[in-house]
Amino acid sequence: MLTPDSGQRVRRVLQAARAKLDAGAFEAASSLIESAEGDALEESLSVQASLLRAQAAFFQRGAAEAVDHLLHAAERDPARARLHLLDALQAGMVVSRTASGTQRALAAARQAPPAPDAPSAADQLLDSLVSYLDGDLRAVPALKRILADVTDPLWARRLSLAALLAVELWDFALEERLARHAEAAARADGSLVILPVSLWMLAMGSALRGDLPAAVSLLSEADDIASITGVPVHWYAHLQVAALRGRRAEAEALIARVTAEAGQREKGMLTSIAHYSSAVLANGLAEHRTALEAARLALRDGDLGMTALALPELVEAAVRCGEQAMAKQGYGRLSEHAEAAGTDWALGVRALMGALLSAEPEGLYREAVDRLAISGSRIWLARAHLNHGVRLRRDARRTDAREALRTAQELFIEVGADGFARRAPGTGGDRRAGPNTGAGRRRRCRGSSTPTSYCSARCCCWGLSRAPHDGTFLAGLLGPSLLAGAGLGVAFVELTSLSSVGGPTGDSGLAGGLVNATRQVGGACGLAVLAAVAAGGDYGAAFAGAALIAAVSAVLSLVWLRS
Repeated sequence: MLTPDSGQRVRRVLQAARAKLDAGAFEAASSLIESAEGDALEESLSVQASLLRAQAAFFQRGAAEAVDHLLHAAERDPARARLHLLDALQAGMVVSRTASGTQRALAAARQAPPAPDAPSAADQLLDSLVSYLDGDLRAVPALKRILADVTDPLWARRLSLAALLAVELWDFALEERLARHAEAAARADGSLVILPVSLWMLAMGSALRGDLPAAVSLLSEADDIASITGVPVHWYAHLQVAALRGRRAEAEALIARVTAEAGQREKGMLTSIAHYSSAVLANGLAEHRTALEAARLALRDGDLGMTALALPELVEAAVRCGEQAMAKQGYGRLSEHAEAAGTDWALGVRALMGALLSAEPEGLYREAVDRLAISGSRIWLARAHLNHGVRLRRDARRTDAREALRTAQELFIEVGADGFARRAPGTGGDRRAGPNTGAGRRRRCRGSSTPTSYCSARCCCWGLSRAPHDGTFLAGLLGPSLLAGAGLGVAFVELTSLSSVGGPTGDSGLAGGLVNATRQVGGACGLAVLAAVAAGGDYGAAFAGAALIAAVSAVLSLVWLRS
């Protein structure tokens, strides 16, 4: 680098900085760029320095700073302004769609010089992306066509934009193809910056497809490389895997950590992904009110990818919570985007969400199962079977319901989605799958044997009250006592189980304890009163009183369950 020609010296310094960036040595690269900028730079070298600073900021400190460097480059380099604006939009989308830098980049892209008569793929992508971000779904076919050419050099350093667009357009298979090509190129070139990014993308695709073991393996390799190079971890797939697994403590700890990091690095997009993951976790645990709020937060800023990811979570949660207006509004938006995307994933999820809102859902459930089976998403296929099974059971089609729920459970267990799997058993395991409202809980409890149990107890007590004083032990006492014990035993089990239906998972022990305490106190008081009556010599009145109490309990149970 020792040369009297300052321009030649700066070029060599910038070349060295680029090599450091490709190797993941961001601090060293930043130092070299600063030393180059110490000289008076000609226009082309100033643009190169801005681009290198943007690359370093994108991978090191956060994409927000990268947007400003790229906009600066676009102003100083009119001939390549459209390409720089495309990169500025990529950086902005990673930050947040509502961030000030992103809005400046979008405004500049709207006013970009027109594309040449023979536009490149980058020119077409810029125009189509701006149209889509402005709400024009007619841009979807062009975006899909450009994305489909995974070998185009356009995507070599635009993997983040490619991944966001592929998911936004409901095509995780395309996202995986883009990632595989980038991974192969990175291994061939020895790029330790692009390689972990491509592996994180592959992990996200595997998680969306329902192959959690493969996703975990890819994440481990990518994280190991990133720990050596200093590339910040891309948390998207980590969050997706944790949410689908349904292990509350593990998932909530990761979500809290990522949310804090997103705030420090000014990455609102990462915050949206964290909220989406909270919604998946909560829907898997049947905590639909929590899922609804988390999905609303994920969709608030309109970040790329959230239409396909968070919008279905919002619709399902809204249906389960009885928020029909919100569910229908979300479904309308989902339907428009799914129709434009046209993939089996999109149309299958649309059919499933439509079934949740329909009074005659059977055809939609069948369409959802068929399309999602073709799509390759075992997670969504299992969710279709789960929701279908819940509806079948509500319609008293118990044999069909058990088959659908068993299929769902097997799929969830196979992919490792433990939270959803706990909702799927066909015999009582999905008591929390309906709306978390009083009416929803009563619907799930209609099959309860509690009224019948109280009736059996009432009948045996009435029989005891009518037993002659000189009757035999077998006929007058043993038979009715066994019937009473069996009936009350079943009733107590049902009551303890139903006490926790619809409440938070962590409060089930408290609910069961309150039921036990109430039963013991009530039993002691009732026994004392009836024993006092019997001590007066009127055993018939004592047993008649017990029969009356059991009859009142049976009537109240029936009224509550039918109301």
